[in-house]
Amino acid sequence: MSSTKVNHYAVLFLAILLVFSCSVVLVGDDLDGDQILEKTGDNTFTAGGKKDLVINLSLTVHTTEGRVKNYKFKLFTKDTTESTALLLSYLQPRDVKGTLLLSKQEEGKDSRIWNYLPALSITKEVKASGNNEQKFANSNLTKEEISKGLSLSEDYNAQVIEEQTINIDGEELPSYVLSLKPSSEDTNWRSIKAWVQKEEFVTLKALFYNEKEKAERVLQVSDLRKDRVGYLGHKIVVKNRLNSSKTEIEILNRQEKQLPADYFNPEKLDELELEN
Repeated sequence: MSSTKVNHYAVLFLAILLVFSCSVVLVGDDLDGDQILEKTGDNTFTAGGKKDLVINLSLTVHTTEGRVKNYKFKLFTKDTTESTALLLSYLQPRDVKGTLLLSKQEEGKDSRIWNYLPALSITKEVKASGNNEQKFANSNLTKEEISKGLSLSEDYNAQVIEEQTINIDGEELPSYVLSLKPSSEDTNWRSIKAWVQKEEFVTLKALFYNEKEKAERVLQVSDLRKDRVGYLGHKIVVKNRLNSSKTEIEILNRQEKQLPADYFNPEKLDELELEN
């Protein structure tokens, strides 16, 4: 065989190899940062894929003063193409049992939040400008964050900066590392660095940077598994590195269940008879 023919085959082989390599890269990296972040929004504890959900969860709050308080809640969620709504009912402790928090967001509009206080038999809407600031159950989380299931997909733009393996419960999980920047001025963080599991698109860890560009808050999930609704981390810990506060969330169970419209009507909150 002549050297010319050998060179021809060599060039042809390299060309095929190059095309194959490029096709593999395209298949593996066909999602950009915003698309990955959007997928994480479908895997929060309140996301039901356009289905009504009933969720039981516990919350343990460690305050900056060193006090610990335990709560239990039942959540009811409704997600349609036009709007999303969440009703949260306090079950424990006894002194706040029956308190309700209702959050509703219509497509293209800001979310609205109402509190129902059974001791006073009044329903009061939280001012829109305060949604991002009002703390939930004396924790280091806001009512807005809880109402969104800690989702980041609505308020930030994302860019993939690298890929890493992160250890969760002794298992090495391949992950995208995202750099998040606010998409509007109505956010509490200057930037966020998030690790997203490549296979299931669950946010595994996140660092929240304040205006001084210090990593003030860290979010970490564990107990990753599939329940009757979908795959998620059933335990979430949020720590504030500056004031030593900590919030522990445990998703006890979730189920799909058709819910009445009255659950999400602020004018009906004082009349509701919710299941315990």
